[in-house]
Amino acid sequence: MRLRTLARATTSVLALASLALAAPLTAAAETTQTGDDHVQPYIVDGDPASETYSFMTSLQRSNGQHVCGGSLIEPDWVVTAAHCVDGIDIAQVRIGITTRDSGGTVARVTAEHTHPQWNSRTLSNDIALLELDRQVSEQPITIADGGDRQGTPTRILGWGSTSGERDSGTRHLQQLDLEVTSGCTNGFDPSNELCLGDDDPDSNACYGDSGGPSIIDVNGQWQLTGATSRAGQGRHPCQDNDAAIYSHVGAHQQWIDDVTGGTDPGPGPEPCDGADAWSASTHYEPGDQVSHNGHLWEATWYVWYYEPGQSAYWRDLGAC
Repeated sequence: MRLRTLARATTSVLALASLALAAPLTAAAETTQTGDDHVQPYIVDGDPASETYSFMTSLQRSNGQHVCGGSLIEPDWVVTAAHCVDGIDIAQVRIGITTRDSGGTVARVTAEHTHPQWNSRTLSNDIALLELDRQVSEQPITIADGGDRQGTPTRILGWGSTSGERDSGTRHLQQLDLEVTSGCTNGFDPSNELCLGDDDPDSNACYGDSGGPSIIDVNGQWQLTGATSRAGQGRHPCQDNDAAIYSHVGAHQQWIDDVTGGTDPGPGPEPCDGADAWSASTHYEPGDQVSHNGHLWEATWYVWYYEPGQSAYWRDLGAC
């Protein structure tokens, strides 16, 4: 990733975006995949980190292998991308570091909370929270109120691939200055996502950068705007995308408050008696019944992937 220097004025807000690609950007360095080949985490054409970011977090397996990035938002809470923890065993985090396998504080992950509306196929609501076994001494980052205005300068951070391919990534933290743009497709939802890029399509997040932060400078202090999600146009390699998509952390503030404040709504309703929970990967035949969101549904045709309540292929038989 190539760094473009942004003037840090105390009277203006500078948005410095995090790493995001059209596909989930999970750490290729560890050949970690979530089942979706479009997950891509890394920073291409950036520069070595110019400072130590106290909130910067490496999500790791029990052997210390880097999987994704994250951001410390409370002394015992880290925010990341949902695809980073979906089916992946994140045992620990290393916080406040520039070299992903040394220094900082290592804490154990005691609980993972994915957004209740996370969709692993569309990658919507690609955000998750990790609860730590103790409070750490590193300074958390404040979640920005805004940072989504077109043209906002933003910085992204990560240990992902610097080549655009699925490789081992870099041990040393990279940063890249981008801005909020409008070049994203790939299921982009402006209500809760950010699109970051610039005039150079070779510069952005990539494999291994997933979950890492996009940040802005507000009166000389970094504030968090996003968590790296996927490539802006869903192409491979990373350089073939003009922009990257990040989950807009501030848009999920209420859910974050609910979870970190001890009022996590938890999973959805229990399945209806005698009916299995709906699964996007299961093929259903006419007459098959499933439970979904507290209702019993019956397939009206051969169907898979399409969600009950969002498709005419399902008939609502009422609440459980």
